[in-house]
Amino acid sequence: MSKSVGTAVGAALIASAAGGAQFDSNGTTIHYTMAGSGEPVVLIHGFLGSRDEWLSPPPFLPPEQQESFEPAFETLSKDFKTIALDCRGHGRSDKPHGADAYGNKMVEDIVRLLDHLELEEAHVVGYSMGAFIAAKLVALYPDRVTSVVLGGGGALLEGSEPLAFMESLGRSLESGRGVEPLIRSMTPPGQSPPSAEEINEANRMFLAGQDEGALAQVALGLEEVTVSTSTLSSNDVPALLIVGGDDPLRASSEETQRLMMRSRVVVLPGLDHVSAELSPDFARTVRSFLLESR
Repeated sequence: MSKSVGTAVGAALIASAAGGAQFDSNGTTIHYTMAGSGEPVVLIHGFLGSRDEWLSPPPFLPPEQQESFEPAFETLSKDFKTIALDCRGHGRSDKPHGADAYGNKMVEDIVRLLDHLELEEAHVVGYSMGAFIAAKLVALYPDRVTSVVLGGGGALLEGSEPLAFMESLGRSLESGRGVEPLIRSMTPPGQSPPSAEEINEANRMFLAGQDEGALAQVALGLEEVTVSTSTLSSNDVPALLIVGGDDPLRASSEETQRLMMRSRVVVLPGLDHVSAELSPDFARTVRSFLLESR
């Protein structure tokens, strides 16, 4: 099959899947997209994201890169029944504002999705916040997880720096300062911190179409999805950790790998938190691992 024909087939697959479906997760409507056949794989996106990050190239990519980009959903659905959901608080799923509407309820949404689809278990792939949710899923429901991929970070450990960062992000959103901690964290070492005008412009970009009140509760609720080191050490689910070499969460990935007995880590050299997920090496490495884990 030629590259152009393959690209067209992939585009048609994604277009047919993009409408998606929905189910009721104990009163919260969760939207998802599914395509392919074989063993099931559930994809869990990151904070501020949606299932679209698995389905299509991000709009900020140059046109020539968008044309050659192969989404992870397309790559995986060639071999697996691939399911990508919008986490609560994100995308087209419901966005409750209650302080108790998130945390472990985001984990339970995955279990209810499997129940809704009448699936006993599935491979689970999470990126960033999705990795936190996936790790907690393994801790609470290991019998529902065939294997797990934690991308762009490891488990959210009790008392960890990533947990403190997510709390600061939630407080910032609550107070009307948007995602200022995230913007500041993206400033390369040695560069001047962003100005107030640059922070405002970045907030407009990151929060366009978002529900800031819901996102604040998502970030603050992540404290409930922390995992203890003893729980990780007793885990027996096969795990892959994949992270960019320049990702600030690389240390989190490597620490989690040291704790999980049946795990390995793949570091993508020269890539950061955003570019690692977009790299073709990310989707190809995940696919190889899942094929080995069948």
